[in-house]
Amino acid sequence: MKTFWLTSMLYLAVQNLSTETLIPTMTRGRKTRSNDVPTQRMKHFLDVWMEGDAWLKEALSSMQITSYMQLVDLLKDPNTVNSIKNRKDNGTEEDIRSEDAAKLRCCLSFANHLQMREGPITDGLVDITTVDADEFNNFYIMAIPFVTYDDTAATERKSKREFLEAKTAAVLAQKTVQPGTQGVPSVGATANSQTSTTSTANSRELEAFRKNIKMDASTYPILADDAAWHAFNQEWTALCVLYQIKDVLEPNYIPPLDKVDLFKAHQSFLMTVMMAKIKTTRGKEIVRSHVANNNAQAAWKDLVEYYRGP
Repeated sequence: MKTFWLTSMLYLAVQNLSTETLIPTMTRGRKTRSNDVPTQRMKHFLDVWMEGDAWLKEALSSMQITSYMQLVDLLKDPNTVNSIKNRKDNGTEEDIRSEDAAKLRCCLSFANHLQMREGPITDGLVDITTVDADEFNNFYIMAIPFVTYDDTAATERKSKREFLEAKTAAVLAQKTVQPGTQGVPSVGATANSQTSTTSTANSRELEAFRKNIKMDASTYPILADDAAWHAFNQEWTALCVLYQIKDVLEPNYIPPLDKVDLFKAHQSFLMTVMMAKIKTTRGKEIVRSHVANNNAQAAWKDLVEYYRGP
């Protein structure tokens, strides 16, 4: 009997971890009674992200949707969401507006997106109550397809984030200037000597970049699904900032004369990475259209315009 009870408890624990509703017993950074977590989530969905829509609350109440679990089950199916109705004072029924239906379902999609960005639910449930309506609306207007929680992808994203944090710390440590390692130029230095110094520094920077190019390429994320663009863009940009090649992502950037060769190397590198990492149908078409000119800057500009819209 004792063994049966233990087995049953383990089974329920596994079910709770694998469910798409994402309800562990505590949130990241602060402990919470398990019953409070779903209550807080449902309240945040309706009062903050849906801006306290009274019509919607009344409709859900008439459907006897009173718990977060019930709400999540409802939001999983777009047809069920679109079928939400509310009874008017005159006794007739009124359908939910299509925009409100899409926005309501987006609440669960956004919660899943936030969790995927943070890491696996086994590390703790992301606290969505810290995310206001403005950030939710920004996500909603991007019209990203519904995001389903994926534990494997969340774990991989966490690992990459930790790698970036460690890499950033290492880069900052290397940039720390040690006493006596840099000379102070004399007041009477000529323009020619300054140009020579700049050229030498640029050559060294270019050489250092080329030495590290293979290591850097392997850390870039893959874009295999249009719906993943938002998270992909964040990670891709963060890496470019880390490796000091973010200028390629700036559509209006023109390198100064002493940086032309370095910028060309950055473009060649990023174009190679794009060809290897961007797997969506439209994404590959955009990248290939700029391969002949080796113009990663223009390719990225077109990618951003396509995925963000006008």
